[in-house]
Amino acid sequence: KVADEIPKVRESKPEIFIFTSPSSVKWFVELLTIDDEKSYFTNTIVVAIGNVTEEYLHSVGVHDVVIQDEFTIAGVINLLK
Repeated sequence: KVADEIPKVRESKPEIFIFTSPSSVKWFVELLTIDDEKSYFTNTIVVAIGNVTEEYLHSVGVHDVVIQDEFTIAGVINLLK
């Protein structure tokens, strides 16, 4: 269950986050009850798939966002290699 994994994610914050849409950002922030997105994502790699996702991340204070020209998971994998 996803609910069982939430404490693990809180305790050991991932180094890389990949968001496919603004709603995926909103869902993650809500699920983990993150109050300050800018602080939470500091010192991590945040990847946005698509300009709309990147713009949303910027709107909530996350400005260090990596975006790939190819808006696919394969493009992100190539970016992170």
